[in-house]
Amino acid sequence: MVKDIFGRDRFHCTNAGCKCDEFQSEAQRDIAKAEDDGISMEEMESKYHSMTCQAKSMYQLTCVCGHDANEHSQKQNDSGPTLSDEIFLEDAVAWMPLQGVCLRKDGADPRTPEMKMWKKMPKVFHCTERRWRGPRGGLWAELDGSTHPVGWVLIEGAPKELKIEGPLLRPVEPVVEK
Repeated sequence: MVKDIFGRDRFHCTNAGCKCDEFQSEAQRDIAKAEDDGISMEEMESKYHSMTCQAKSMYQLTCVCGHDANEHSQKQNDSGPTLSDEIFLEDAVAWMPLQGVCLRKDGADPRTPEMKMWKKMPKVFHCTERRWRGPRGGLWAELDGSTHPVGWVLIEGAPKELKIEGPLLRPVEPVVEK
């Protein structure tokens, strides 16, 4: 959350499909560029003072996705933390099934409650470095979209009703060249 030039709180982007909630100042970027290009601060200030209040607000506060402050909600998103707050990174690795059963979540957002079992389970799951820990403690890895459909695979923490003990996947040991 940041405040616009009028002192109003601004939160997440409201453009369809944009999940941005990070902000930057176009003014700060331009000041740094002006210093590099040898443009005087008086010239920069003249430009700023000739702007309307609305233009100043957009100039001071732009989200990193490029949408201006007006396209950002004045209300906090009640859905809780954003996915980017919940994702953590580990080494990208390939995983092998251990239990004969694997669970997946389709799509880019692992918070979707629907889990599916792999019908035709691959011998190796290629995953990115992105991990997510679900509300019941399950550890999920994002599948590499170049080798699998977009989604997530459960590494450990299967639901108790499945009566599976221990991890579902283990890292593939790298081949050591001799």
